[in-house]
Amino acid sequence: MSFLVIGNITRDLLKTKDRESYFFGGASYAAITALRLGYRSNILTRGNYLLNDWIGFLEKQGIRVFLQTDSNITSFINDYLNDEREQILLEHTDKIIYDFSKKFDIIHINPMYQEIDIGIIKEARKNCKMLSLDVQGLVRNVNGTRVGGRFWHEREEYLRNIDFLKVGKNETRLVPILGTIRECVKN
Repeated sequence: MSFLVIGNITRDLLKTKDRESYFFGGASYAAITALRLGYRSNILTRGNYLLNDWIGFLEKQGIRVFLQTDSNITSFINDYLNDEREQILLEHTDKIIYDFSKKFDIIHINPMYQEIDIGIIKEARKNCKMLSLDVQGLVRNVNGTRVGGRFWHEREEYLRNIDFLKVGKNETRLVPILGTIRECVKN
């Protein structure tokens, strides 16, 4: 079965009491998980040469990466020096463009910050049997460079087009979906 993740691979700085180090994340996690579950795994992402080594690693593992060139990458500082994570956005890419005619069994939409819009959801819906969405990048807001949450006002249009929704514990207050799901099912 074929699996496509649409979302940015990130290059993040992790700060803990013991160390500071860069690591790659974002769409990588879902693609690696799908590969380990036996799927033909693919990623559609935006970025630049700073992702080349990581993309090379992913491709050696058997994950095909479709990179849309951008002057930036999506990059965060994830600061765990206090009890809760503080996240700072260093930079982000423009929107990903869905340009596939190929069909996939499963497409997972995995936005990090502003690279996904409803147009991608609608195009992906036409090209898969099952469409899932991780809401995290749709409810992130930046004040200066500090990342916080924002209420997901656009949820109804997104929910009408997806089969599965992933909401993290810290996102539940930003995604009041129960009433919205009832309305989408009626329509």
